Amino acid sequence: MQSVLAPNADNFDIGMSWVVFAVFLLLIVITVFDVILQWRSLQPIGRRVQEWSTANPILAALLLCALGALLAHFFGNDIRFATGPNQ
Repeated sequence: MQSVLAPNADNFDIGMSWVVFAVFLLLIVITVFDVILQWRSLQPIGRRVQEWSTANPILAALLLCALGALLAHFFGNDIRFATGPNQ
């Protein structure tokens, strides 16, 4: 009997589907917000982020290091799944 906490292919596929959905939802929200800002003749999100990172270079570098660590963890994941019916 398999543990509830042990990863399997079904849980991994469902989890990755939710991650992809969340990323695309976030991108859509940012795009809509950027269009609203542009429509109101306000600074777009990219300009605001650029100004913040210019004013706070150490925090921006730490944020990029954290993002790099998350991406390395994501792409460096070595989870292997059994493929047979009895495994």
